[in-house]
Amino acid sequence: TRDVPACLACHGAVAPQKGPVLFGQSETYLADQLRLWRDEINDHDPLMTAAARDLSDADIADLSRFFAGRPP
Repeated sequence: TRDVPACLACHGAVAPQKGPVLFGQSETYLADQLRLWRDEINDHDPLMTAAARDLSDADIADLSRFFAGRPP
């Protein structure tokens, strides 16, 4: 959706604007966190909830693999 910025807008590798840097994090940790956001267990950031809401399990696996596979 146009109302949700790309992941790197808030989680960039250099001076993140809002959230933690995702590059180099554990794939399992990232996947777990995305599922918590998607399932609205984590709900303290409406933008992150909106960003994760429509992610499928395959999307979560792909995103987690991508960010985990990059150096911090």
